[in-house]
Amino acid sequence: MNHLWTPSMVFLVHWYAAERFRWFDSGDLQGINHLRNIIRVCLETPDVLHWLPTRERDVVLGCRDEIPNNLNIRASATRADGPPPTWWPTTSTVVTDAGDGFGICPSSREGGSCGDHQCDACWDKDAKNVAYRLH
Repeated sequence: MNHLWTPSMVFLVHWYAAERFRWFDSGDLQGINHLRNIIRVCLETPDVLHWLPTRERDVVLGCRDEIPNNLNIRASATRADGPPPTWWPTTSTVVTDAGDGFGICPSSREGGSCGDHQCDACWDKDAKNVAYRLH
């Protein structure tokens, strides 16, 4: 709620994110104002692709007409091996038994990062679902 949060985040994204930025390592949207602040950061950093994983259906749907092109929101499944959410076009799931292949995130084998694969699936709106191995 601090009025300096959004400009501070714009500065930090410009400083640390050359091409891509992931919102939240752990945690989620705190409400519509929080998402609108994130949207503002995305608008102020148009050369950066943003990825926001969330389970906050009502918050996202409340702002669906405000989402900029450089922000990919992924609706997260609620349980391992469960189906992807149907309320949003890009989703993520967690799988307990997965080999390598299209749509399976390699990060669990890269120390928790995209590593050398240069995988952009999480940020790519054409990748409808990304599956993460349970860790």
